Amino acid sequence: MALPTGKVASPSASTSSLSAKDLALSLQLDAMVGGDGGGERVDCGLGLSKLAGQGETQGQPTAWLMTNHNDPGVSLGDHVTLCLYRYPQTTQITVEVQAGSLVYTTPVTVVPRDQYQTLPRDALFNGSGMNVKDVGSGVLQSDGWKFFPYDQALQGIGLSNGLTLTASGGGVTTKRQVSLLWERGAYLADEEEGPRELFVYGYPIGARVPVGLYRVEHALPQNPKWIGDVVMPSSRIASLAILPELRLGPPQIDRGETVGYCLGIPTVSTCFPTWV
Repeated sequence: MALPTGKVASPSASTSSLSAKDLALSLQLDAMVGGDGGGERVDCGLGLSKLAGQGETQGQPTAWLMTNHNDPGVSLGDHVTLCLYRYPQTTQITVEVQAGSLVYTTPVTVVPRDQYQTLPRDALFNGSGMNVKDVGSGVLQSDGWKFFPYDQALQGIGLSNGLTLTASGGGVTTKRQVSLLWERGAYLADEEEGPRELFVYGYPIGARVPVGLYRVEHALPQNPKWIGDVVMPSSRIASLAILPELRLGPPQIDRGETVGYCLGIPTVSTCFPTWV
């Protein structure tokens, strides 16, 4: 299922005089160019304590996903980590995630703590293996990755407000509903991940969200120009195709100042550079 796409302005529209849409986009001026909102280091042990405090584990095996703000759950565009508690370390563990009607299976292997794994945005949704490490107190933890699956899984997660996580290994099987922690945000897909698109998510269903091109001076986005809109569907996730002519090259020196351009939306604190 393809994601709903937005309306793209022609190049001439993006350089028109300041409009109401441009003024709305000016709310973005305090954004960080290319910022990531890294958050804290993920600690599955802390997540386990939170779950125990909510009366959810009671010392029994469990599996969950955790954001880099140390909240059990997932958040689009945020870094997440797979956490397992009281699973045997001598056998392979199988993790299944259900997003809508689709189920994805991932083999999980326990590895030494000094073995690092780089995970793609669709980890747990691409069939590739995932490593976890013993971090003590019966907890196994994966390396983190930026959570933003591809179209079908993404739509399923949005429509279901989360996913179902099942983990099995060594005679132990647990199942948990993982909530999608909705925040307003945007994600710029790299060219090697498919067509260059800006995904917008978390706004109310039916909301029309303008996308702006910002001139970056003194490391701050300024003078926004409207380039298109997205309308939030029932999944609350939409995308806008980015025209090739908006890849404006690396920052240049203009009157002694370094000047570049970035793409952003109102009230979201990340503005994505056009030159990457």
